[in-house]
Amino acid sequence: MDLDAVHHKFDVEKHVLNRIRPDAKTRKKVDAVVNELTSRLNAVITKWHLQAKVLLVGSCARDTYLRDSRDIDLFVLFPEDMPRQELEELGIKLGMEVMNGELRYAEHPYVHGTYRGFEVDIVPCYEIRDPEKKKSAVDRTPFHNQYVITHLKEEQKDEVRLLKRFLKGLGIYGAEAAVQGFSGYLCELLIIKYGSFRKVLESAWNWRANLYIWLEKEPGAKFNDPLIFIDPVDSNRNVASAVSVDALSHFIVAAGAYLKKPGIEFFFPKEKNLAMNIAREKLARYIHNAGTALIMVSASRPEKTEDIIAPQLKKMERVLVQNLSIAGFRVMRSFSFMLKRKMVVCIELESRTLTSMYLHAGPNVWIRNSEDFLKKYSNAGNVLIPPFISSGRWVVGLKRNYTDACKYLKENIGAWNIGKDLANQKITVYTAGAVKSVAELNQILQHLMPRFPWEAVHK
Repeated sequence: MDLDAVHHKFDVEKHVLNRIRPDAKTRKKVDAVVNELTSRLNAVITKWHLQAKVLLVGSCARDTYLRDSRDIDLFVLFPEDMPRQELEELGIKLGMEVMNGELRYAEHPYVHGTYRGFEVDIVPCYEIRDPEKKKSAVDRTPFHNQYVITHLKEEQKDEVRLLKRFLKGLGIYGAEAAVQGFSGYLCELLIIKYGSFRKVLESAWNWRANLYIWLEKEPGAKFNDPLIFIDPVDSNRNVASAVSVDALSHFIVAAGAYLKKPGIEFFFPKEKNLAMNIAREKLARYIHNAGTALIMVSASRPEKTEDIIAPQLKKMERVLVQNLSIAGFRVMRSFSFMLKRKMVVCIELESRTLTSMYLHAGPNVWIRNSEDFLKKYSNAGNVLIPPFISSGRWVVGLKRNYTDACKYLKENIGAWNIGKDLANQKITVYTAGAVKSVAELNQILQHLMPRFPWEAVHK
């Protein structure tokens, strides 16, 4: 490797660390909020005579958080013999008593809220002895905490920070459904496994799909995920199960690109949003050059967490594409995204309109039940060309019910199962010319003409 590139890489990473490593002021504020919340929880536990322990988990507990991180995770550990319903009820009551939050759901309910500028989760779980005999998925988290604290060296904490910021720059940091990327815990394990940020990239450059990685425990089960990292505290769990094949692919490409030519833009991509007039012009030029048709279907954004509504948005996208294809429209590609007040599915078609007639092929003429085909289509009202023989089969020319994709969607989407929280929202079908939001225009452009985050904008 070129020596100048190595030196430049160190300069880049030093600069990034100066921006993302928590300073004394940040640490003091985080510690104060954690201590205050922990004290308040313990006070309520004592007041209610509960048998429970409060444990700080996540990046704050492991000192791998970034300077701009505002997340604090506090777990309340209850006895293993406590009934599940009682655990959930007490966990909710505790969280609500300490913090004016809202109820959220994972495998079981927990309380989320904002406290002195921090996003805080208060999560009940069981205090178990064996993580492989968990009673709920979150019961493993204290073991994750202890494993990282025990195995991550002091000097490796900054390496974790670099990896997290690198993944944030790529838009693939986070295991939530809307991202389908790398969790914080996975980042920590990768650094423990390979030793440093650069060594993770050097390894990733040679990764392939369905790769198995482990630290101590070999796989206890088979997985069919793009990336498999065996949880060192539970050999039957894949820590990387949330990582999509696209997230993995982006990471592999970015790793190679950074190793060849390191740059600050991998960690802090340049702003790619365009002004309204420029974005409109660019979209119009794309449509003219591509000769395709864009149709948007939007739904008002439900007041639910992203983890709940993101899978429903993907489901709506799949349902729209499937039904358009069944109706004869040629879908080239589709994508979806969430804005502050609405969720959008964008579908690119070869053409918005179809011919009035299409040819429908029936059975071979020598098939005995071919007479049923002839009876069905001899005098049907939608027959434009009566049955005829082509390549040994009966064929009939039929009139389409719909020739315009927008009309088809508008008149039928209400009957489709697009997701329980989206079905009751206001649904709008429109074309590119009707897009009035600059944020929506930029999202559409970034999906239609994707560039890697570290690349310059192509106007």
